[in-house]
Amino acid sequence: MPREFLFRGKKLDEIKKMDVKEFAQLVPARERRKIKRGFTEQEKIFLENLRAGEKDPKTHTVAT
Repeated sequence: MPREFLFRGKKLDEIKKMDVKEFAQLVPARERRKIKRGFTEQEKIFLENLRAGEKDPKTHTVAT
């Protein structure tokens, strides 16, 4: 049976339900500062694509 994903004692479903400020409390200082300062437009677009389930168009796949 596969192990359940935990991040700092929180399950993935719990993390997805958190808002950004709550999530910032879980991450280390550098990431927390980045979140506090805000995201660039490119980062906002990337996050929207992740939430929509789309792949990043800049990601390269290796053919095997």
